[in-house]
Amino acid sequence: MSSFSALLGIIIALYLARKKQLEKLITLITLTLLLAGILLIGFGFADSLIILTLSWVGFGAIEVFITIPLQTIAQEAVPDELRGKIFPFLNLSMTVF
Repeated sequence: MSSFSALLGIIIALYLARKKQLEKLITLITLTLLLAGILLIGFGFADSLIILTLSWVGFGAIEVFITIPLQTIAQEAVPDELRGKIFPFLNLSMTVF
């Protein structure tokens, strides 16, 4: 399940990388967090291997849909000289999440 989750995350990251510009980043992050909550509920109440697998694999997509927009917002908002201090904290926060 972890391998499928990572594979889905890579596919979505490649898709997002091909896009020239991501629009409505805050909306994308918000909807993705809502979907993460739904998947987490599905994961908790899974009574079959299929539901468990779909919930877990969905987290591969969720992480990418949250991380890439957050990184984009941070690159636009943070001055170059502070990025070395901000990005490690942002990456640590995403790992903890």
